[in-house]
Amino acid sequence: MTSARLGLNIPSSTKRITWVTCSSACPARVTQQWLDVITSRGVQTAVVRGVDRNGHFRNRLTAQSIDLRVKAAAEAAGLDNPGSYSAHSLCAGGASAAAAAAAGRSMLAIARHGRWVETSPVVHGYVRTGDMWRDNPMRGLGV
Repeated sequence: MTSARLGLNIPSSTKRITWVTCSSACPARVTQQWLDVITSRGVQTAVVRGVDRNGHFRNRLTAQSIDLRVKAAAEAAGLDNPGSYSAHSLCAGGASAAAAAAAGRSMLAIARHGRWVETSPVVHGYVRTGDMWRDNPMRGLGV
């Protein structure tokens, strides 16, 4: 999917969306369903857009409107301090999850996927340690 199709204001690029086994949480499946809906309504513009309570498409979502939706989702999920979450949380959380020991993705792959310059220290700042004891480099060294 290209960034232009997503309605993002960045140079056009193609992003692969991964299929996962959990059908209700599969980003590729949900994106395809959404594309089917907008195509059936003759929409040829941005995928990331608002829909009003009557089902009418609105303009592209702004960074502020995405922030409001993330905060509302954090509140609905019962997270502590939901006002502290933002669209930026999605970038940092995605990088952290990809780098976690269970996922084990390389920093290079994470940087490329997140559109960070491969040598940028910024992506390292986004990766948060999930478990500082499990990831401690001194663990098991006998010191």
